[in-house]
Amino acid sequence: MERLLYVGESALRGSLADASASVAVVSRDDWTVVARIPLPCDEVYDIVVAPEALIEGVRRGFRTNPVRTAERDQLALFDAWPPPRRPGRTSCGSRSSRKGSRGLTISMRATPGPLACASSE
Repeated sequence: MERLLYVGESALRGSLADASASVAVVSRDDWTVVARIPLPCDEVYDIVVAPEALIEGVRRGFRTNPVRTAERDQLALFDAWPPPRRPGRTSCGSRSSRKGSRGLTISMRATPGPLACASSE
């Protein structure tokens, strides 16, 4: 049987600003407080004994599965759709803004890097 108890101690409500919560480590043998572990909060709701694997997962973070991370990053591209338009640029598939224009000729040339297109009427 564990010889220590871990007891959450909340700061007094309405106490000074520097007061904070703590965990008191109490000996079961003589009920003395062996140590106090300060916490960066005002209140303790619950103390839970967590398995080591869960603790390591929280330390590591949530972007650790490479397949899931890659899928989420790919889907995030669509979250920003449509892309913002830059002033002074026309996308290759946009309509001509000139009145009375009947046709639009698009010429393209292969270049290393992004697709280059030019329009002429």
